[in-house]
Amino acid sequence: MPYTLTAAKADELDLALSIVRDAAKDPDSHWDEEYPTKDILKWDIERGDLYFLWEGKKPLAVIVLLPYDTTEQPDFPWPEPVPESVMLARLGIIREAQGKGLASVTVRMALDVCRERGYKTATLMTDPDNARTNHIYRKLGFQYKGNAVLWETDHFAGYTMAL
Repeated sequence: MPYTLTAAKADELDLALSIVRDAAKDPDSHWDEEYPTKDILKWDIERGDLYFLWEGKKPLAVIVLLPYDTTEQPDFPWPEPVPESVMLARLGIIREAQGKGLASVTVRMALDVCRERGYKTATLMTDPDNARTNHIYRKLGFQYKGNAVLWETDHFAGYTMAL
């Protein structure tokens, strides 16, 4: 069955929260019961930045496309983001659908949306110790640019891609 990627609607906030809570139970997840919060997801939806990956009528994943003006700009060794930059964030896949290539599907479809929106550069951050996600992003064409510490305790690997 083909996949679709659609912008979340206001009445889908609880659905988004259920997906991220389920994804947070994965042993490799950097999330917990406190992040991402319902308020963060509500803000993502209100801005039109949260998307669902669907297989038919079944929601499988979420991803957020944060425009340059809404992202915290970490001190990464990548070129300064320009106004046409977008950060891919909060990618979460329900556990029963993990291991089926859906992270790649979701990111590819999200990058298509980014191009349609006129973005020129995509960036993202991931756990540097999560070999699976780092491999996926490199395979998709993202270039590793270095590590950074954000919020004084969390370490992230930074990636960028020209669109």
